[in-house]
Amino acid sequence: NYFVAKRIMAAENCDGISLNCLDLVRYQKIPCAPCIAWMRLNDEGSVGACERDWNAAISMRLISLLFERPGFMQDPAPNTVKNTLMGAHCSSPAKLDGFSAKPEPFILRNHHESETGVSPQVLWRVGQEATVMEFDGPTKIIVGTGRVTRNFDTPPEGGCRTSVELAMDNVSDVMDTKGFHQLFMYGRLDHELRAYGKLAGIEVLPIT
Repeated sequence: NYFVAKRIMAAENCDGISLNCLDLVRYQKIPCAPCIAWMRLNDEGSVGACERDWNAAISMRLISLLFERPGFMQDPAPNTVKNTLMGAHCSSPAKLDGFSAKPEPFILRNHHESETGVSPQVLWRVGQEATVMEFDGPTKIIVGTGRVTRNFDTPPEGGCRTSVELAMDNVSDVMDTKGFHQLFMYGRLDHELRAYGKLAGIEVLPIT
């Protein structure tokens, strides 16, 4: 998957790739999900985006250019009991501190929906400040901040393999968080994103 993606990107002279992977893997039309390939591309500063989501792909490219680190494209799930935001996907970058940094530890598991192939469970650093961001093209970016509170082991927990929980800042009801496939990133990057928005003429809005 990784080498085929690199060949396609070279042929098309582009910086990233996305694939309608979920149906292909769920119905076992391909033998292995591209989760590890996407992990490696994102750790290198390219873009490997799941489920042909172009907003997420542009978000990932923007973050890589502005901050020289990858973002984790995830499916958000509000925890209404604890008022936290959980995010999970079967591919996550590991070099969360930056492309030249040491990767976070990860566990090799299979892909959640298909139980085939290999997907990483990346273990995020508990207590780490984090930013939640999504490019909502072409005129908006939504941004929030928080702190990593825990990783969910999957299994025994259900759902996608990398599963992270954030305690959000200034969010009175986590059900009000906007967006889907937002990025989780290490660091408090909201100020820089607002400054970029002013320069680029893009409105930067709070996540609620």
